[in-house]
Amino acid sequence: MIILASETSTLLGSVALFENGAQLAYKESPRQGSHSDVINVFIEDVLKKSEKKLSDIDLFAAGIGPGSFTGIRISVNAIKTLAYCYNKPIVGINSLINLAWQCPSVENAPIISMINAYKNMLYIATYKKVGGEIKVVREPEVIR
Repeated sequence: MIILASETSTLLGSVALFENGAQLAYKESPRQGSHSDVINVFIEDVLKKSEKKLSDIDLFAAGIGPGSFTGIRISVNAIKTLAYCYNKPIVGINSLINLAWQCPSVENAPIISMINAYKNMLYIATYKKVGGEIKVVREPEVIR
């Protein structure tokens, strides 16, 4: 299965392409404006690097926050449009879980994912890796 995934709800925007769980290509950049300026270029870059076409994609995935409302809309709109055009399924991924997946961790050790919610607040959740899966220890919430 080939998956095209996009995450633009935080300052670091990214697009990745996976095949059968293995990452084929990845592109990221800190936001110096809007992620809308680069998301299409990033998608083209990961497809070119992996020698794939949009028609090869089996599943489209978008980060759905928490995070920047505008950033969420950028990713969801781009991914939803492609999924619609190619009549493929789409899935939304919690951005805090995205962070937890990137964390190298010891089995069953807590993973605390945080995203700046601004105005002296944080989006936060606690997870742990069990048998290669991410399990929720504490549901996402906003704290001061």
